[in-house]
Amino acid sequence: MTLLRGGQGATMLGFILRVSGATAPSCLGQQTTITGSDGARVTASTIPLATYTQPDGTRVTKPIWLPADYPATFLAGVAAGNQSIALHLHLLLAQ
Repeated sequence: MTLLRGGQGATMLGFILRVSGATAPSCLGQQTTITGSDGARVTASTIPLATYTQPDGTRVTKPIWLPADYPATFLAGVAAGNQSIALHLHLLLAQ
């Protein structure tokens, strides 16, 4: 992943959530948490997100922009609709 710098100078990453199934909601209650490799919370979002129908029948959110001082390696965890996933992610650092 590559960090972006927002208009106010904060570094941030954008996360897009995709849901599927016969009852995929148009408004997704979710909890996204970013933690460092040391287990410390870096940032989080718990706001409900609108989802938008895709041609393949899934629904996606618009990006959740989470500003933070991100470590080079971190864990992105998402819980929504009685499901959860956690991914180990790495930033692409400028050379």
